[in-house]
Amino acid sequence: MNSKLSAALAAISASTYLPPPLADTERTIIGAVVGMIIGIMPAQADTFFPIVSPGDTFIGQISIDPTIPVSFVGGGEDFQYRSTSIGVITVDFGGGTFSQPITFIQSLVGTGFDYSWSAQQGPNDARILSFNGTPVSGAMSLRFVGSTTSTGAILPESLSSYTSSVLRIDAQTPDMTFNFRYFGSLISFTQIASSDSLDEFSFVGSVTTLDIFGPFPGSVPVHAPFAGAGLPGLIFASGGLLGWWRRRRQLAFTPGTELSSSRAIDQAGCR
Repeated sequence: MNSKLSAALAAISASTYLPPPLADTERTIIGAVVGMIIGIMPAQADTFFPIVSPGDTFIGQISIDPTIPVSFVGGGEDFQYRSTSIGVITVDFGGGTFSQPITFIQSLVGTGFDYSWSAQQGPNDARILSFNGTPVSGAMSLRFVGSTTSTGAILPESLSSYTSSVLRIDAQTPDMTFNFRYFGSLISFTQIASSDSLDEFSFVGSVTTLDIFGPFPGSVPVHAPFAGAGLPGLIFASGGLLGWWRRRRQLAFTPGTELSSSRAIDQAGCR
């Protein structure tokens, strides 16, 4: 914001005190056009989703209904649970909160591959994700991978039973111009509540990667009312108008100018 303000103030100076060879009309046009350009610039990618760095900490919570029955078992190795009400996963990233319903849990227990447990949205389900209560297009998943036998249950095994874990969030800004992709690994995973109809777990993790893709061709920016977004444009436009007004005022009180002399006015009236 400070850099934008500095640039705006510099443009005011430029539009008001340009060298004599530059025509007054050109001075006015430069200030006004630059102001319009700055004022209508799309909100930057970092004005909606949080910008995080590798090593930053995130915290989350996941709730699961353990009574959801298994819907598919493939060869005794692939246990799948599908329902619109399995549970919810919530993650706090950089001061913002992502939340998503869980509609698909998969627990792999066979041989020939790593044992794993994952919670996410089903492959054919709608991508329902919210950020700070605002629905956005995207998906979130939590996955454990390990080398010890899993039971194939709907609930995750102890974190110590796994060799790695991945939290992934894919989210698209509401104006459809940028995609954010977060990756993180878990540091701790703890069960905090258990009942016949609900098991809750909390976790802490560390950011490993943030990828930002965009802007995408053909997207139509929707300008959100972010604080201060229109200030640089307002300053630029004001600078252009101020330069024009000062020049007009100077000419208005200069004898012999075509804008101020009574002779010029009389001549104009006789045409």
